[in-house]
Amino acid sequence: MTFRIISVIGLLLLSFLCHGRDSFFSTPSNTSWFGGPQLKYAEIGSDGRFMLGAKGGTVFGNDIHAFYIGGAGYGMLEPVSIADSEDYTFVYGGLILGYTYQPEKLVHWKSECLLGAGNITILDDNRVKGDKNYSVLLGELYGGAEFNVTDFLQVGVGAFYRLSTEPDHEGISADDLSGPGISIDFEFGYFH
Repeated sequence: MTFRIISVIGLLLLSFLCHGRDSFFSTPSNTSWFGGPQLKYAEIGSDGRFMLGAKGGTVFGNDIHAFYIGGAGYGMLEPVSIADSEDYTFVYGGLILGYTYQPEKLVHWKSECLLGAGNITILDDNRVKGDKNYSVLLGELYGGAEFNVTDFLQVGVGAFYRLSTEPDHEGISADDLSGPGISIDFEFGYFH
């Protein structure tokens, strides 16, 4: 529990390190958009798992500060074992809110928050087991660096911490779904 609290505070502090003296209104603002794939790696259950997903949104800002709002969704690439013949998969998604400091620089910092819901599906011999679906609410904080590769492509690398509510299944806990991870994303869009 202490590690979770320290991780969350650390990610929040990272987002505040990007504070600048210029105001949001010091330069003309513009609107742009982005979207693309994201690959994540985190421990789910007691195993490390890759998750593949996508995110996209609309960016409002200027050369100094950029805020974005959008959506994202992710799913595990392979199931996690609970018992001898029982596995589960985990998917989640939701609303993303983010901030980027000096987005016109070659390398810039960004922070992001995802608020959403997830679904756990129990599998029996790699088939869905009846109506064995369990829902959770979750939040995820992200901090990382982003690189402007071209006028239409940005590549980001960073770390995140996901915090989940308790699912209603005796073999899966909130600790199995919560924890730190790393990610890489490719954002295609109109960055102006």
